[in-house]
Amino acid sequence: MESLARHKDLVDKEALSIDIAEARSWREHAREDVERREKERLASQLQDSITWLGVGDCLQENELDRLSRRRQPDTCDWILKTAKFKSWKKEAYGEPLMWLRGIPGAGWSSHCMDYGEETYELIIGKSVLCSHIIHSLKSEPKLTTIYYFCNSQTDGRDVCNRLMRTLALQLLRAHIDLAPHISDNYTQRGYNPSMQQLRKLLPELLATTQMTRIVIDGLDECQGHDQRTALQELISLCSPSLSCCKILFSSREGVQISKVLSRKPSISLRDERSGVDPDIRLFVHQHLADLRERFHGEIIDNIEEIVVNKADGKAW
Repeated sequence: MESLARHKDLVDKEALSIDIAEARSWREHAREDVERREKERLASQLQDSITWLGVGDCLQENELDRLSRRRQPDTCDWILKTAKFKSWKKEAYGEPLMWLRGIPGAGWSSHCMDYGEETYELIIGKSVLCSHIIHSLKSEPKLTTIYYFCNSQTDGRDVCNRLMRTLALQLLRAHIDLAPHISDNYTQRGYNPSMQQLRKLLPELLATTQMTRIVIDGLDECQGHDQRTALQELISLCSPSLSCCKILFSSREGVQISKVLSRKPSISLRDERSGVDPDIRLFVHQHLADLRERFHGEIIDNIEEIVVNKADGKAW
């Protein structure tokens, strides 16, 4: 009887162990199934949200890549060390707007010099500088960085709408957990991505991110009315309730833009000669390296000096 009792206890314990193992296995499968369904649901909502925004951001990514490839190694680092930029990037409070400004070609001209069969195009511009700033910001793990490059092809209908939709899409890609909000509150309700809806959506998305930095380059390339509308809409994103959001505008000193940004903290390429001139000199020096082997070094040095001295935008 004692033996049977012990045997019964062993059988009961074995059965209990089997039940526990099966329960654990069932729970694990159930958890995996829930996670799989949730991932599928999120992926569906993400795709719905991207489709609803109706704008592709690959053009902006390609433009960022193109401009980044133009940057001469060891150039553009000076702006990251300026006190104004550091304050704009790091400080949670304070003035949320900053203006990187310059006249057309100031310090960063596109100029072709033809030496027989050799043509050298000097391209170091505000857009290249912005691409370096964007990459620097993106390397900061606590920052969410979104951006938009305007150009002559940007001009046309719904410039501001396309800009705002692109920023919303970049925020969504940076934080895909925002997809349910867009899907539930906008796509499923049949709304269009109009300015009326974007004015509501972007602040809602920005409110969920701790620190967002927005870089807008080349707004002066747009028509005057588009500049005014875009400035108004973008600046509204920096309301006191969204103190975590800051915007850097990079443009020439146009009438419309100057009227709005002239009293904001700014970095002028013309005033930053200590940073700009070494970059231009390094760029020119490296691009004239081959000519030094073909011509007398003093001649090339003189050419280099002329190019650097004329890079203030007055003669180019």
